[in-house]
Amino acid sequence: MRWLFVTATDTDAGKTTFARLWLERLCRLGMRPAALKPVASGVVAENPAEQRANGDALALQKAAGGWQSMNQVNPICFDAPVAPHIAAERVGEPLTLETVERRCADALNQLADVGLVEGAGGFLLPLQGGHTLADWVALHRLEVILVVPLQLGCLNHALLTSEAMGRRKLKLLGWVANIRDPNMPCLQENLRYLEEMLPGPRLAHMEPGPSGQAVLHPQQDLLTLEAALRNS
Repeated sequence: MRWLFVTATDTDAGKTTFARLWLERLCRLGMRPAALKPVASGVVAENPAEQRANGDALALQKAAGGWQSMNQVNPICFDAPVAPHIAAERVGEPLTLETVERRCADALNQLADVGLVEGAGGFLLPLQGGHTLADWVALHRLEVILVVPLQLGCLNHALLTSEAMGRRKLKLLGWVANIRDPNMPCLQENLRYLEEMLPGPRLAHMEPGPSGQAVLHPQQDLLTLEAALRNS
């Protein structure tokens, strides 16, 4: 089974939005996707299963078809809406590379057509012991999809994230442009620069639809990837 890792240049950059929209799309294409958010912090008090859970994890669980348990979707979750390694320290729990590996082992053995792993925060999410979640991604050699929110600073942040992937010898499968403001100054120039400089193709872009909700617009490279996943 092929697992892909969705990351972004920063927190609140659109990772969950893209992951949710693509999981829903994969379901419509007749596939059975699995979702995994290894680490999360911040919970909602109520949900249909009457359990405390992370809001992003709940969105991924629903988008993937609702067949997974919350523990399969989100093995590690802390109540406090702060950086996970700080939340772990507050409650005296370990959040090391070994902890993530152990707690996610069963989730990675799920049977599905494709698995989508969503990170938390940016690519170098801190863990305890001097590691980051990127080290776990490198341990499993996951292919990476990078979400880039089109805003001031996005070029620098995208290139730094790409360099961090390269140092770990990870493949950037492609990137997704999160266009929050279609009237952003120099939008096309920014897109062209990212297309020239990032070592993977633009897979899609997201932009607000008529209702204000984000809409996913796939590029040919995403369609090719979906065909490969269907036929694998």
